[in-house]
Amino acid sequence: ACPSDSGTYYSSDSGVTWLFRPNDTPYTWNLVSDKKGHLFVLKYFGGPFLLFRSDDFGESWQRIFLPVSGDPNRIYVRKDGTVFVPVNNWILVTKDGGENWEQILFPSGNVSCVGWDAQDKMLAACYDGIFRYDALNNEWNDISNGIYRRRIEKILFTTENTILVFSIQKCFRS
Repeated sequence: ACPSDSGTYYSSDSGVTWLFRPNDTPYTWNLVSDKKGHLFVLKYFGGPFLLFRSDDFGESWQRIFLPVSGDPNRIYVRKDGTVFVPVNNWILVTKDGGENWEQILFPSGNVSCVGWDAQDKMLAACYDGIFRYDALNNEWNDISNGIYRRRIEKILFTTENTILVFSIQKCFRS
């Protein structure tokens, strides 16, 4: 599935043909799917982005109300199907299609992006740096090592056990 400024496109044959699924928004952003087949998309209505879910491949959408106020900026799905939505200085986590949400407080500013390392530990970035989350102790550790005062756009773990951090005009590798 692919979001666009006029609706969502769906392909059931690996992109050979596309079916257009119009929806009620002028702008959709960051469409993802969990392991249960739910599609999640952020929709923009001229104010903050709102989270919606579809259980029928984009034919219809249901708004998902989040437990904290603010503007969700992205949706992420970990390889086990867990959905993560950063909202300001919170990271919201659901394993049941958005019915229930765990709230993880981020220690430093608004979260710009989320990623995972080789041990499947969550990494999150903000303008103040990059942090690793230790779920067992419910604490964040600063792993910035000099990457400060940057707008981090993406954290990517590669198959070569490398973490890539993308910011405006720069890429960092660890």
